Amino acid sequence: MLASSIVPSQQLRYDIYNNLMKNGILLNDNESDDTPAYKPFDCQERLSLEAITVASLFGEDRKIDIVLGDIPEIVYRQNIANSLTLLQLQNIFTECSRELAYHPDLKPQTPYTIACLMYPEIFLKPIDSYMSTLFEYMIHKGYNNIFGLVGHNQSESLKEYLDKRKVSNLEKELEILPVPQSITRETQGEEILEKHALLDTLFHGKEILNNLENINFKTTYEIIKKYSDPKHINSNKFDEFRMLHYQFLVKYQSYCEKEYENGKINLRRDFLRQMNI
Repeated sequence: MLASSIVPSQQLRYDIYNNLMKNGILLNDNESDDTPAYKPFDCQERLSLEAITVASLFGEDRKIDIVLGDIPEIVYRQNIANSLTLLQLQNIFTECSRELAYHPDLKPQTPYTIACLMYPEIFLKPIDSYMSTLFEYMIHKGYNNIFGLVGHNQSESLKEYLDKRKVSNLEKELEILPVPQSITRETQGEEILEKHALLDTLFHGKEILNNLENINFKTTYEIIKKYSDPKHINSNKFDEFRMLHYQFLVKYQSYCEKEYENGKINLRRDFLRQMNI
């Protein structure tokens, strides 16, 4: 698509353009008085508005088309939740919340940032696999020179995928794993919801309750629609599950803060031990 067609807003474009120019990143001064006005939009998927704007400006500057590609959140989230037990997710959440205290300079300051570093096979592998398939499609369409703006060391992992794996397709990448079932009991919708509330807190961090009005829980609400009343016998279930979702957020936000404080205590203890104090 045309690079200029994906600009999230005029103000964001202006701010980021000036920052890039100040840092000598954009070579061409292509701003003018006839720069078109852009209709603001919010991205409901995993790409940030800042990342979209930078990609757009890069495409405009180089006069190249842009492809925005990231695994859809509804697929990404369900496959993480369905591949792990609630206890496994809780252990990961606890460890990452605690480890966050050791990395005050990481941005964003969320347990998810730590999870990508500590558990790449869970949180980055699906993204890399999906992105590699997008590259395969573009190569098949005749794009011989592809420049990708990627993160989390993907410049290395994507190359490994493309060099060593079998050819894939988007249908395979978008498959959703089934909900795991116990031999002794059926997995209930409440447990599925708790996993996704945990993931919401993992992604947004310990400030999630302070920022509720700015968070669109699109994926979680889709999960609620799917599992709150699968037999369509209770029209109140959706609202009940939304309230339950909030209660789970309170629970895991409290856990996140507690483990973050525990991490700060551990960090101080480690520092004193290393200094022989």
